[in-house]
Amino acid sequence: MAHRTVYATKSRRYGTRMLTAGEPLYLSGPAARAILALGRATKTAPRAKIAQADAPTPSSTGDDLAALRAEYREKLSKNPFNGWDAATLREKIAAA
Repeated sequence: MAHRTVYATKSRRYGTRMLTAGEPLYLSGPAARAILALGRATKTAPRAKIAQADAPTPSSTGDDLAALRAEYREKLSKNPFNGWDAATLREKIAAA
């Protein structure tokens, strides 16, 4: 059975997996045809994903984030949220 690559159109669950929009799925032929017919996937990768793959990496390094997190802990006496990027951490520290 031939497998096809299709791309999710919206963030949703597929089976037990949580997919984000534009994430590739590797499905068998009948399953791929069904999900395409329902409009839950497309055959081509979204342009945002293509542009995102070519985009340069953020300028903040892991060392920069570690230093900012340590500063946040020192100033506010609590741990920062791990999902915050360097800019958000700087804003929170400045507001404190």
